[in-house]
Order: sequence, then structure tokens, then C-alpha cells
Amino acid sequence: MAKRPWLLTQIGMRLSVVLAFAISVAAVAPALWQFSEDQQRQLVSQLDPKAITYCEIEACGSIEKLSGLTITSDVEITESEYATEVRIRVINSGRLSGTREVWAQARTKEGTLVEGMRTILRLTEKGPQFINLSFTGTASELKGLRLFLGF
Repeated sequence: MAKRPWLLTQIGMRLSVVLAFAISVAAVAPALWQFSEDQQRQLVSQLDPKAITYCEIEACGSIEKLSGLTITSDVEITESEYATEVRIRVINSGRLSGTREVWAQARTKEGTLVEGMRTILRLTEKGPQFINLSFTGTASELKGLRLFLGF
């Protein structure tokens, strides 16, 4: 009588079940790790209209109220038929997610308010983040003004 292959023996079958269970647990582990990482992501706090602090774009840097959010001095200005679009790059190192209202002011060098703006900042987990504003004047008018962001 020929000897049976080891996988068909009782020990071989038990070993294959244990091995299959270990592989399935190992396959689920990355999903559990990603779930725990996503739980650590913070929702961005909302703007409090009674406690807004403004900072000039070049001097904003890291925003205290939104830990992990940094305003860069990268400003893109494009003029269209109806408005001048301003794009300000934001670095989301705090892994904030959600939407938040942002206020902005265009002021003269003397500090006189020229125009107030508001927009919605959408923070996602991937890709570049931008604050998009619309100014009703021309790009040449905007270049003579100081821009402030309110958080």
C-alpha cells in the first residue's frame, strides 16, 4: 500500500487550515491600520465671527487656531473678464479635513479697507490645497494692496 501525501493526512489538513487563517489575518491587518490612521484625522474647526484674527499673507505662516495649517506666500493672480482671481497655496501638515469659511481683506498701504472677501477652504487628504478668492478690481489695482486672511 502506498503512503498518502502528507497534505491529505489529518496533521496536513490541520496545518493547511491554520496556515490559511494566518494568511487571511495578515491580509486584513493593513486595512485595520489604515482605519486607525483615518480615525486620527481631525475635522477642521469652524470660523467664529466674533473672534477673527487677520494676518497679512506674507506674515501668516502657521495658523494657531488650525494647528497644522500653514499659509505659503505662493500667490497666483489671474485676471478674468469679471474679476481678479487670487489663489493662495496652503500646506495641510496637520491632516485636517472638512470645509471652513475664510475671510479676507484687501487694504491700502495706509490700512484703509478697499474690499472684503470670503471663501470656503476645502481640506482633503491628498493633493494641493488652495484658498481661492475673487477681487472685483483689476490685477494692477490688487498688486498695490495688502491682502489679509481672517481665521
